[in-house]
Amino acid sequence: MSRAAVWSRRATCRSGPDRVPDLERFEEGWDVPGANADNYQLNSVSRVAQVLAALDTDHGSSLREVARSSDLSEATALRYLTSLASGNMVERDPATGVYRLGLELYRLGQRALAQRDVHRIAMPYLRALRDEFQETVNLASRLHHQIVMLEVLDSPRSLRKGVGPGAVDSWHSTSVGKAILSRLPWRDIEEILRHHPLIRLTPNTITRPERLQKDLGQSRRRGYAIDNEESDEGLKCVGAPVLDHYGEAQFAISVSGPASRMTPDRLVTVGAAVCRATADVSQELGLLDGPGSRPVGPGR
Repeated sequence: MSRAAVWSRRATCRSGPDRVPDLERFEEGWDVPGANADNYQLNSVSRVAQVLAALDTDHGSSLREVARSSDLSEATALRYLTSLASGNMVERDPATGVYRLGLELYRLGQRALAQRDVHRIAMPYLRALRDEFQETVNLASRLHHQIVMLEVLDSPRSLRKGVGPGAVDSWHSTSVGKAILSRLPWRDIEEILRHHPLIRLTPNTITRPERLQKDLGQSRRRGYAIDNEESDEGLKCVGAPVLDHYGEAQFAISVSGPASRMTPDRLVTVGAAVCRATADVSQELGLLDGPGSRPVGPGR
């Protein structure tokens, strides 16, 4: 059975009255009574998946082969291929007319792999930090010009504060944001800040570029960044960057808690532990030892 046919199979489910769909089994490709494909997918997106699956060959496919494999007319298949090519997800060889998967799909695949791996690798360290300090622990990812929370393990104690998984957080006022920024060249930081100005969120928020640059320098030297009630009044956080196998800061881990519990001495202790955790996660992600390749910080 071709990959395109598999996608077509996954789009087919029997329906029955008064039955509760089992979405998880449906998504895994099972025929689930009560699950109607129209409730869960757009036909155009399913066709895109079929077209891409038709290109999953060693040498690409012709327009006719794509159309036949995805059960589309050649005119319709051409429209999908042209649209995908505009986003660099499909490429066409002008000499042969053969279509192949584009490099944008490779980039997205690498990003998906990296995010999946960092979550799996980081989870034991996140739990250990949460259990050791009894505070909320966060895993964040750089996504283009945004910073997104991938995982949040809530503190078992009272006075919990912070954002949840999937939330877009602030670059200049959070410890995860500043931890990643501290590893970037200033020109890249300026590009990020062009999309995300230094907006004041609390009386402690840094709003001047020269102050932020100084703060990021301090963060890099000690190995971790501090959110000193800069995002939310009454909340302090300590965050350190996680480096991928290229030595680039794509992720960060932080511990956050009420200012009443996050005293200056405790910030140092937590910071050292977060640095140890991020160094170990970075190493498991494939970071090689070398000058400037490992996160710096106390306890190393």
